Amino acid sequence: MHGNEAVGRELMLHLIVYLVKNYHTDDYVRWLLDNTRIHIMPTMNPDGFEVAKENQCSGGQGRYNARGFDLNRNFPDYFKANDVKQQPETKAVREWIEQIQFVLSGNIHGGALVASYPFDNTPNSVFKSYSSPSITPDDDVFRHLAAVYSFNHHNMHLGLPCPTGTPGFKNGTTNGAAWYPLT
Repeated sequence: MHGNEAVGRELMLHLIVYLVKNYHTDDYVRWLLDNTRIHIMPTMNPDGFEVAKENQCSGGQGRYNARGFDLNRNFPDYFKANDVKQQPETKAVREWIEQIQFVLSGNIHGGALVASYPFDNTPNSVFKSYSSPSITPDDDVFRHLAAVYSFNHHNMHLGLPCPTGTPGFKNGTTNGAAWYPLT
């Protein structure tokens, strides 16, 4: 989603190669591909990726698309109307989601060592001076998936801050709105 957060893009490209190369040799990969619909979008923001600078871990260069929009803040909000001009990339993803009912999706960002789960906003986030969780009807599922991801990571589950000087997260997971509300 952010062109300057390239690790997720690279992970998805490697996942595609892994699935293709192991289809005929790994029973689980074959079962997964034969029985599951999997869509992989390595990047939503190729414009940002092209202008991002290698080894530059902070700053906004590459975060925005060619029109200067942060695509992560360009989708409709569950709790309130946001009047941001929807970008072509966002429209394409929305149409894709409307055509195919996704059971589960993930979005890989860079910048913090945490598995964050929905919701990222609350009905009253504008009126709060602190962050609090925003619970979905499937909160138990999201908590479980975030924990499985975190505990299968080399050190995410330790809750260490990344980068140093920023807050860490208990067990390496957080509810998005508890971290910071995002419209």
